[in-house]
Amino acid sequence: MRETKYYKEQIEKDFWPYWEKYIDTTYDGVLNCINNYGDKIINEKKYSWSQGRFLWILSSLYELSIKGILDIDKNRLKNYMDGNLKFILDNCLLEDYSTVFLLERDGTRIKDKKTGRYDTSIYSDCFIIIGICKYVQNIEDESLVKTILNILNNTTNKISSKHFYTEPYPIPEGYETHAVNMIMVNTLYEVIQTLDKYSMKYDKYVEQANDTINTILYKLCEDGLIREFVYKEESKNKRLLDRHVTPGHALESMWFIIEYLEKYQDIRKHIDTIGDISIKSFDIGWDEEFGGLLRFVDREGGVPKGESQETSFEKLIMDTHDMKIWWPQSEALVIFHKLYQLTGNQKYLERYNKIKEYVFRVFPNEEIGEWIQIRLKDGSPLEKVVALPVKDPFHIMRAFIKIIESEE
Repeated sequence: MRETKYYKEQIEKDFWPYWEKYIDTTYDGVLNCINNYGDKIINEKKYSWSQGRFLWILSSLYELSIKGILDIDKNRLKNYMDGNLKFILDNCLLEDYSTVFLLERDGTRIKDKKTGRYDTSIYSDCFIIIGICKYVQNIEDESLVKTILNILNNTTNKISSKHFYTEPYPIPEGYETHAVNMIMVNTLYEVIQTLDKYSMKYDKYVEQANDTINTILYKLCEDGLIREFVYKEESKNKRLLDRHVTPGHALESMWFIIEYLEKYQDIRKHIDTIGDISIKSFDIGWDEEFGGLLRFVDREGGVPKGESQETSFEKLIMDTHDMKIWWPQSEALVIFHKLYQLTGNQKYLERYNKIKEYVFRVFPNEEIGEWIQIRLKDGSPLEKVVALPVKDPFHIMRAFIKIIESEE
């Protein structure tokens, strides 16, 4: 199976020309508060979450262009990368190396009305880390490694002390979440790669990544399904939060783990477990009526159910459970391409072909490019905010990049 040519064309002819139009050449960074159709800027605010993600994309495109795999102007990419990094360093970091969640276009910080704080998302901290990491993996600047480690150490301290925020959807009190463990696997992988490049010690981060992976695969997983939230043993089969499954997160988490294990551990120890989780998560989330992955399902399949604690996350689950949104579909492409590449097992190829056929039949915006990212169960477009009021520049291109990288 050779998919590089197909995804190269997607990036070069569609996604890169689309997103280049929204790079802010006045104040740097990217403007991505765009409507779902993709033709109109809703407002000019900037989420550091997206700025970190976009720096990762720019740096990855630059890397593939330097290697001659992508045909994109390297000098322009370098200028955009430098500008994106400058916006982050000048505006997004607080004195303790937490990150400001929301900013005006010019970098003016916006305080969260509910918490009275600037640093309301640990996910933003992680996305800023991975963006800067990918930059310094391609542009020699050892001085930035100290900044990366300062942000990371602050982030891990917040996690261990449980003093952190996860806007736009707070973790309900008393719960452990798969999402924080998942993002830390990816974050630690990028940090370890960066330290490796500069011949710096990274043993303690490998130990941390190993512990996090074991938590996901053997503590948060039960009967082949990842528990997105874990509270108490006696509540796990009763509460909505404990019962629901997020297929897209499970699939994303599995390829994060594969990527790390391939390079820094022995993947053979875990490949069967990863494969089983990926198959079960995909199959339970697949919509037999219209195709595609549902956003949330019950552990036994179908509509999420269970006792409600009336949290904002439970409202999100029930409001959007049967929607088809961009990122779970993107993550399914990556994991099943990778599993088939590693094992040659046809069951992975079948699911890769199944999601690819659905995705490229339903999601592309044929008129202006990119995807119409938010859709109803039947695939029809929906103008609705499902996390942040943005058009995401990250998951789809990242999926294409990862598939190209794995083949090249």
